[in-house]
Amino acid sequence: MQGIFFSDENGLNPKLTGLDLFTTDFTTEISPEISPEINGGKISRTPLGIAHQIVPDTITAILQPTSQELTAISGLPSVDPSIEPLPENPATDATDPVTGEGLNLQALPLSFIANQGQFDPTVHSVVKGAKQAIAFTPDKILFNSADQWQSEKLPNLVQLTFPGANKNTQIDFLDSLPGVSNFIKGENPENWVTNVPNYAGLIYQELYNGIDLKYSGLDSELKSDFIVQPGADPSQIRLQYSGVENISIREDGALVLMTPFGELVENAPIVYQEINGEKIYIPAQYILTENHTVRFEISEYNPNYTLVIDPTIQYSSYIGGSLRDSVSDIVVNRAGNIIVTGSTNSTDFPTQFSFQNRFGGGAFDGDAFVTKLSVDGSAVVFSTFLGGSGNETAKSIAVDNAGDIYIGGVTTSGNFPVLNAFQRSSADGIAPEFGGDAFVTKLSEDGSRLIYSTYLGGTGVENVGGIAVDNTGSVSVIGTTRSADFPGQNALDNQRDGDEDAFITKFSVDGTRLIFSTYLGGSDREFGEAIVTDNGGNIYVTGATESENLPVVAAVQSTLGGQSDAFVGKFDPNGNAIFLTYLGGGDVDQGLAIAIDQSRSVYVTGKTGLSNIGQPFAASEPPNPQSARNFPLVNPFQITFFGGYDDAFVTKLSERGDALLYSTYLGGNGTDLGQAIAVDNQNNVYLTGTTNSSDFPRLNALQPTFGGNRDAFVLKLAPDGKTLRYSSYIGGGDIDSGQAIALDLNNNVYLAGFTNSTDFPTQQPFQGTLRGVGDGFIVKIPPETGPVPNQFESYTQFVLKENLSLLSLFYDENYYLTNNPDVAQAVAAGVYPNGLQHYLLHGQSERRNPSKLFNENLYLAQNPDVAQVVAAGGLRSGFEHFNRFGFAEGRDRRLVLFDQVFYLATNPDVAAAVAGGAFKSAYEHYITAGQFERRNPNRFFDDRFYVESNPDVAQALAAGAINSGFEHFAFAGETQRRQVSPGYDESFYLADNPDVAAVVAAGGLRSGFEHYIRFGFQEGRPGIG
Repeated sequence: MQGIFFSDENGLNPKLTGLDLFTTDFTTEISPEISPEINGGKISRTPLGIAHQIVPDTITAILQPTSQELTAISGLPSVDPSIEPLPENPATDATDPVTGEGLNLQALPLSFIANQGQFDPTVHSVVKGAKQAIAFTPDKILFNSADQWQSEKLPNLVQLTFPGANKNTQIDFLDSLPGVSNFIKGENPENWVTNVPNYAGLIYQELYNGIDLKYSGLDSELKSDFIVQPGADPSQIRLQYSGVENISIREDGALVLMTPFGELVENAPIVYQEINGEKIYIPAQYILTENHTVRFEISEYNPNYTLVIDPTIQYSSYIGGSLRDSVSDIVVNRAGNIIVTGSTNSTDFPTQFSFQNRFGGGAFDGDAFVTKLSVDGSAVVFSTFLGGSGNETAKSIAVDNAGDIYIGGVTTSGNFPVLNAFQRSSADGIAPEFGGDAFVTKLSEDGSRLIYSTYLGGTGVENVGGIAVDNTGSVSVIGTTRSADFPGQNALDNQRDGDEDAFITKFSVDGTRLIFSTYLGGSDREFGEAIVTDNGGNIYVTGATESENLPVVAAVQSTLGGQSDAFVGKFDPNGNAIFLTYLGGGDVDQGLAIAIDQSRSVYVTGKTGLSNIGQPFAASEPPNPQSARNFPLVNPFQITFFGGYDDAFVTKLSERGDALLYSTYLGGNGTDLGQAIAVDNQNNVYLTGTTNSSDFPRLNALQPTFGGNRDAFVLKLAPDGKTLRYSSYIGGGDIDSGQAIALDLNNNVYLAGFTNSTDFPTQQPFQGTLRGVGDGFIVKIPPETGPVPNQFESYTQFVLKENLSLLSLFYDENYYLTNNPDVAQAVAAGVYPNGLQHYLLHGQSERRNPSKLFNENLYLAQNPDVAQVVAAGGLRSGFEHFNRFGFAEGRDRRLVLFDQVFYLATNPDVAAAVAGGAFKSAYEHYITAGQFERRNPNRFFDDRFYVESNPDVAQALAAGAINSGFEHFAFAGETQRRQVSPGYDESFYLADNPDVAAVVAAGGLRSGFEHYIRFGFQEGRPGIG
């Protein structure tokens, strides 16, 4: 139903189910003059107007459309062609200025890495990519895929040879690239290879007589050219592939190689000559011969000029850019360089191998990597690979004031590179399924050398959650251990109490000794997830605990709330606890990331809900609706757990940990995880994580719609924790996750994570600059003031300013005929040329509705003065009054409180639909669809909050008596002084602004809220205390 009244054809029953009926016999008009005056020391620039009503005593004219209005209604001819048509709807800028300025990592050139001893001696160079690599040797080219390094997989190597080629072909590099690669592999420093140059390409000289083969990697595309010198014979060229499952030629002439790790495609060959400055193209094609061998068939050409054969290989889906790896953490140094860490698969290549059905493991385990980019992201400064013969995963990264880099992670290698180590060897805690031993490594600023590197662990297994460095250069690490003999020093707890305990360890500046190292836990399990330090060297940590006897100190919550709680702790530089507290409700809660502001308030994010720790998306059964869902909330942005297994949370604690300053859910109808958090110098909070909720809160979104499966998200919360600045999905149709977030000194936001989506967004709404880089992605979001204009403009103001026809906006021919089959039948029979004529002659006086946007009975009930005039014959209908007077008078409060510009700016899908003609206006979308989707009508009204905060409204909404919280507020809640959002309280505002209260009392404004959205917000008046 359109309104909140029940009606039938015989009359109106103005009973508001479960709510009080609100009616008025006056309307307001605010004069445009601005009259500054002093009120109690406060300068008021409020336009103060006089309340009055405009109801005609006698109106005899029948409502008739102008010829312009007839023209504007689809399918109706113009009565007078000489009259200019209606002005078109004004262009609405739905472009979001909060744009993801994606670092164009895919435009980074592919790097050809010289072999200076880090690869097999038969390898000349390697191009490294997303868990794959290509190695160039004098007589073959090798392709591998790490995805196939599983023992159950088919052979993972494909090789390309050149039958009949010259022996001992010389390979030369082409064009040096900025940046170097470092390979710190194994425990023997003599085997470490650093400052390895990178090149833009290479050339096989005289591969065949008179024929060179050139490879280059500009713009991340691996390009190959056979260069046939004048007089040379191109029929010499043969390409033979081993390790492929099938070779075929597509209809478009492309060569398709089916390999164990996917499809490789070589485009149909482009063959040309340059003669007298003109490029002459020569027809050519691939010809398949025996034993997976391919040759070129080339039409007649001029043998006196060089011939170029360009079979560009579409390796972009295979090799990609130079950062196509899993990114686990990101940091920005003082100079603005972006530094990322994560895991990549080894660049080692066996050059002698036999194909087999089962791979035995060994040479292809993964390494940790650190990559440093230039400030603008246009070039790699260095990439350093760090590992041993097993698996390494870098979990966390930090940078000190000098620019030196610290990495914390996990290794399963017995020969991990160590130097100046506190612990030189593994304590046999090698268990790849859990983690292995922890490692802590300090790299020089240029990535070329180890300053120190050490194992950290006992005879059990360890996992690292986070790493942080203080102003003195001492590094601290948090993680989880199963070792009963984990190294301890000045410990708060020197005994593992449960199967798994968290640990906190702080190293000396040189990394050779421990300042303190302690277990942290109770009798059950603990998981150490994140750590940060302040300028005084204090250490802040978070994680999860299942123990009822966690050794709390000065706790804001002293007992375990459910199956597991987050824990939050602060320790002084010597490891003494300042506070340690539980944080959670009756479900499974986990702290995953932590940050502090300049006042040392503490911010924690994570997940709260039902999924097991470490398995947030593993559940297959519907969640138990009887779960507690009672995470502690204070001044929340989102007051309700919206469904699914988990919601993210953001909680701000006081410096001493003895108070929650705010705490809120963040999520939708699926599973939502907060995985990384940052705070700027204004105490705005930035959050990223993962969601599979189709209704995750969005505002000013980079990507307003859910991509599918799982998406990353990024959002910004205002300092009050109750106001969302922006929130967006980032992702495609597969699994995408936001893993890390960082700020630079200018408050640019850097988001890093991984994607498995082949359709990860690379164009709008990211302004065409975001590049999903294989498994890893980085997004840069510049500082913003928000795309929503600060000046509120109601839909009423918008329509009047643009001089739009109300009849064209509020009459819908299809609606009218569909809902009035008798009229449709008469139109079909030719009695009326269209439904509009019937409505104008009869329908309006019969109280038929012209569209979904106008309810005749509701309007008359809300405006008894108008109803009286209509009853007396002074008006044919309420719609006539609305069209001629009531719209401008603001009789429908929804129109007065709806902000068209805001709605289009925050809902790009609606903007596109309006621009495409699917809706006549943003307001039409809102009334017909948006309000049911819980979209907000203006920046200050939170529909979900309103419904959740008012049980009677929620009851009426569930019963179908109202369509939205906003509808209730417009018709009743506004005068009842109900709170519209966490950021505005009517009682506070009127008490804090007596000048506004006086105008409201005099009838010059309907409410303080009306003043706030139109004037008070701009004037800097607070909406809540």
